[in-house]
Amino acid sequence: MPEASPIKTPACWNCSRPMTKTTDIYGAGVFFCQPCSRSSEDLPLPDSIRAWEVKRVHDDAGKLRAVKICSALLDSHLWVLTDPVFFHDELSFLAKKSVEELREIPKVKIAFPRCRVVQ
Repeated sequence: MPEASPIKTPACWNCSRPMTKTTDIYGAGVFFCQPCSRSSEDLPLPDSIRAWEVKRVHDDAGKLRAVKICSALLDSHLWVLTDPVFFHDELSFLAKKSVEELREIPKVKIAFPRCRVVQ
């Protein structure tokens, strides 16, 4: 039986450099060009790539806090957060809270996802 030849790393369709293999959000193997993904977000993408991870944010203890995903389908970047979310219209209310109140608000947001600070 003939031996299978190794899969060649594809070249970038933009700069012709070897691409890096990673997985998309569905776990499928995909290739991307690191230099081009850092320099331009407007490159043409193959139809097989629907979304991929752009950046991970960890805290000082190494715990994952957020992941930035680029969605070709939505033509947008999305942040997936592991912590409670505060919306821009809540900031004026937060400025009036005491330190104790500010420490309790994230606990409420964890218990009631998508809730908002209104007073």
